[in-house]
Amino acid sequence: MWVRVIALGVLALGFGLVTRASGQATDDRFAALRARGVGMEVFADHCADCHGRTGHGDGPRIKELSIRPSDLTKLAERNGWVFPAADVARVIDGADRAHRAGEMPLWGTVFRTGPGPGGEAAAKERVDALTLYLEFIQVRRPRR
Repeated sequence: MWVRVIALGVLALGFGLVTRASGQATDDRFAALRARGVGMEVFADHCADCHGRTGHGDGPRIKELSIRPSDLTKLAERNGWVFPAADVARVIDGADRAHRAGEMPLWGTVFRTGPGPGGEAAAKERVDALTLYLEFIQVRRPRR
């Protein structure tokens, strides 16, 4: 985990140094990298207790739950090696109750009304950042 934090910091610094020279594409990549960092923080604050620090579904609260949390590193693998970003965002937000066991909080509601910046825009930013981070931690398709 800390290796990724350091790597993200180094990448952010590198992207920051070339942003002015290379234009919009680099600005977009830097914004995505920053959002991924925000997602990592949101994950650590709100998801790691159940899903584990690395997203494998092995968090410290696992014994308190009636259903084991998903291994969030295998979402793409379970979806034909395509990360289902829109579906993931709907589950996190709480809009897709059909895929939820009921123990996972409705994070969209928490983000809109809980501590910290609230409102629809702030909730969407957190859900999007968390979705981007989850895409980042996916196991990669084995090479043949």
